Amino acid sequence: LPHARSVRECTSDWTHGIRKSCKAFMQGSIIKLMEVNLSTSSDDVTEKIHTILRPFEYTRIDQIVDFVFTTVEDKELQIEDDIALPNIKETQERRIQQRTPREIIDAKKVEAIERLARRESAAIQKRRNSLYSDPSDDLHAVVVVSKRYDDDGYWYAYHEEPQRKFLAQGKKGFLVLAMTDKDFAFAVPYAALESVWNDLHQTVLDSGRIYKHLLTYEVNGKFLLRIRNVDTHLDLDEFRI
Repeated sequence: LPHARSVRECTSDWTHGIRKSCKAFMQGSIIKLMEVNLSTSSDDVTEKIHTILRPFEYTRIDQIVDFVFTTVEDKELQIEDDIALPNIKETQERRIQQRTPREIIDAKKVEAIERLARRESAAIQKRRNSLYSDPSDDLHAVVVVSKRYDDDGYWYAYHEEPQRKFLAQGKKGFLVLAMTDKDFAFAVPYAALESVWNDLHQTVLDSGRIYKHLLTYEVNGKFLLRIRNVDTHLDLDEFRI
């Protein structure tokens, strides 16, 4: 037949199509991995991404499965930061859980870190999720956001890892407490947090990870961080930005 194509030609076209599809799939997957790397706060997730992307002669199924489970665990921590509520016997309060839209949280993080950057005269850039640093890696900052609850309080989760660990690694460290209904924030120095670390309410997760409950309240125009000791507070006004 004059228009018949050889088996070799058909096979070549078919192979070319498969390669194009695989290339497009791999490009999309790599972009997704980079997005995960930027959004995560976990060093474990970042290391597993680097491992998967290293050239190797066979598909690393075990590493990919491990990466998926680690990413899920990290995402659970991010959700806790955004929507979890304190479970502290001393407060004996029940609060209605309403998730704050991601767009509002992200916008407040940007506003807060820009305020800190102006005060410190530093070019602070996002590292991962809520972690920020300047180009010299001397200044480290963690930005967390809370809405106002019915009792005029704000609540934040402060994780031992990676947040506390990240702040400890900088020459200057700040935990920036932003609020969805305020146009200012509080940049609490790492040293000030360390001075009350053992006196903060905490939760120990099934994985063994620890996070502290930061409960802040506005009283007569002053903002206070509640300490576990009765009637003891840390004045936040001096950290206002």
